[in-house]
Amino acid sequence: MFITVFLVSLVIATFFGHFIHWALHQRWTGPAYRGHMEHHLELYPPGNLTSEKYRSAKWYHSGPFLFTPAAIVILGTVGGLLWALETPLWAIVVFGVTLVGFGLLNDWVHDSQHVTNHWASRFEWFRRARTLHFKHHRNMKSNFGIMFFGWDRVFGTFRKK
Repeated sequence: MFITVFLVSLVIATFFGHFIHWALHQRWTGPAYRGHMEHHLELYPPGNLTSEKYRSAKWYHSGPFLFTPAAIVILGTVGGLLWALETPLWAIVVFGVTLVGFGLLNDWVHDSQHVTNHWASRFEWFRRARTLHFKHHRNMKSNFGIMFFGWDRVFGTFRKK
């Protein structure tokens, strides 16, 4: 049962990760959009996608500042719904830990993709994900995934070339 709850939580976490990244590309998200565009247009524009050390956005445009409000809303809404449905507390905790853990890992992998000669570059999955992410920097209407691009395939935003 634990494995099932973890896997369902992982599917939900990847969906929310995709949705949040997509939302950061929508003008209606206001300050979040502007902060994310700083990353795309100033820090890592298409012709300058890597650096020796990750170029951090202004603190109020950083990942934790942008993603924490969304994570709180998602955790509160889904956790409250699960609680109302009398889901066991351990399953709600597994969901919360999986969502937060995936979010932190996703953020770390993203930042690492922009670092020249990062140690994770020795792994094929990392190089493949970085290539797809860099395609996103060249065409901001595609490849919203960072590590997982399944939702891009579902929503028609996946671009291999």
